[in-house]
Amino acid sequence: YQRRVHGEGYRNTISKLESSIAENYNFKILAEQNEMLKSDVESYKNQLKNLNNTIATMKIESDILDNYKTKVLQEQNEHYLKRIQENEREHKMISPLMSELISTLQKHGLATPFKHDIEMYRQRFIARAATPDTLKMTSPAAMGRHKLDPMSTNNRSSEFLSADSKTFSSY
Repeated sequence: YQRRVHGEGYRNTISKLESSIAENYNFKILAEQNEMLKSDVESYKNQLKNLNNTIATMKIESDILDNYKTKVLQEQNEHYLKRIQENEREHKMISPLMSELISTLQKHGLATPFKHDIEMYRQRFIARAATPDTLKMTSPAAMGRHKLDPMSTNNRSSEFLSADSKTFSSY
């Protein structure tokens, strides 16, 4: 019986040792896994810091690029605005002359070959700016010139031609 009790005690001791060894082994595995997880967490933290730095750098570069694009577009707009203003100024200068030219051509019956060109000019320039004030400003009277009378083909043209022939013959 004593052997049996001792055998039973040994078995209990062995089983306690086995479970203690198993617990120690599991603890060791868990400790290794914990260390691996800690290093993974540290690696992820470093990756996160690097990504945040990259994002910050990209935001700065994006702001710089946006500022550059804005500056280029502003300069381009200023250039276009100057060109538009220059075109408008040139048109204002030429408008009375064109109006007078068209009027003279029409009075003398010479507008027929230029009808298409006159219509194109009117569509592009006169129709856009055709307010009563602008039309008054571009009339010959507004520009300080006198209205021209139409030339007749009778006396005046013969007088003009004879005057020209006298001038040329004197050379």
